[in-house]
Amino acid sequence: MPTFAPMPRYRFPRRAVGTRISKQICLKYGDLPASVQLKIEQADTEQLEHWVERIFIVESVGVLLE
Repeated sequence: MPTFAPMPRYRFPRRAVGTRISKQICLKYGDLPASVQLKIEQADTEQLEHWVERIFIVESVGVLLE
């Protein structure tokens, strides 16, 4: 029986993930404060992806970006 190697995880471009989390924050919490936008711009792709996953379980943008 053949053995298959696990598929590598696809990573979206950093800019696309940043745009996604910005839109999600606006939809869930309202306006996007400048301080939050700056934090998004400075974050790396891994951090942005983490926020995209956590937005569904946290109650505030402050907790999201901890």
